[in-house]
Amino acid sequence: MGILHDQETLRFWPSSSHWRYLYSVRPRYSEANWRWPSWLITAHESLTSAKGFADPRLAGFLSGVTKGIEYFHSHIDEGIEYIAVNLGYTAQDARDWLKTVEHVNDVSKVDPTVIENTVTILQKAGVVKGEAPVHSLVVKEAL
Repeated sequence: MGILHDQETLRFWPSSSHWRYLYSVRPRYSEANWRWPSWLITAHESLTSAKGFADPRLAGFLSGVTKGIEYFHSHIDEGIEYIAVNLGYTAQDARDWLKTVEHVNDVSKVDPTVIENTVTILQKAGVVKGEAPVHSLVVKEAL
């Protein structure tokens, strides 16, 4: 999902949100075993402090996502109903998923271990060649 109109400056990468379309027999969320977060937010370096000045839209967006996560966790029943009514899953699927999911407290921060583990898996798969240190992939204020 691209953000900021048609520009490719900010993206969600929801790697698990499409799984039900890939299988003819739909597994339940509780049966899925992800090796990395099901989604991350990436931003073009022109929006970050990598070039010396962070775009205020990025901070506002990240703050909004964090507040949305906080709202979701303080209104679980409403979230389950929304998932069941609007996203094509059952309420039981949503409840089972909630037993396995963990959200970060602040989406503007990245756990370096997540990046390291993801890079290691991609290196083993031959997708990433050579070294890819975390500090070269994530701006300092996000760590």
